Amino acid sequence: MTTSAGSHSHATEHEVLASVRKEFDWTAELDASHIAVAVEGEVVTLSGEVPALAQVRYATKAALRIKGVSSVANDITVRVPWKAVQPDREIATAVFDSIYWTAVVPRDRIKIDVTDRIVTLTGELDWNFQRQEAERVARSIVGVQQVRNDIILPQRATATDTAAHIRSAFLRSATVDAQGIEITVDGNVVTLTGEVHSFAEKFDAGRGAWSSPHVTDVRNLLIVKSI
Repeated sequence: MTTSAGSHSHATEHEVLASVRKEFDWTAELDASHIAVAVEGEVVTLSGEVPALAQVRYATKAALRIKGVSSVANDITVRVPWKAVQPDREIATAVFDSIYWTAVVPRDRIKIDVTDRIVTLTGELDWNFQRQEAERVARSIVGVQQVRNDIILPQRATATDTAAHIRSAFLRSATVDAQGIEITVDGNVVTLTGEVHSFAEKFDAGRGAWSSPHVTDVRNLLIVKSI
């Protein structure tokens, strides 16, 4: 781990490292026994091995919940135990069956391909949250090494008041400080810039922008402010 000059910066990085470790222990669904953590400035780097792809997401989200962390570099490797390795056909069936029973995802509009335990999702859905849910379900299947989400959203009509509606949603939110966010709209693409207080606020702002019926892409460039 590289530290900046000065004992205060060094101590701060150690505090962040300790907090990440404690958060890992506090995350019941995560087995972090083989995950290494390094901190440099506000960036946390995770490495090591986990037995399932979903564990990578749990570790990343846990690290991003810590004050002082602005980003996570994830170098974790998924190493599926031999007894959990399934043929591609069985993985594809498991992904399909899981999505089939997911109420928010129209299952007849998704195609699933599995090659060497890498799942590729294609098709067209109406909303980004449906696309994200399909990926989340696929990641939860035992034996999956990686998920490529190539699901697209349909072209939508543009609207001149998209930015105003998004800002109104931010103002209604208890978790987003709209004053620090600049909203730029180019056709169906929304770009968010400015500063927020936490990664959770950045995530909520992005989710709020995605809720617009006139948006097909959100570029979330918000920066988490230093503590």
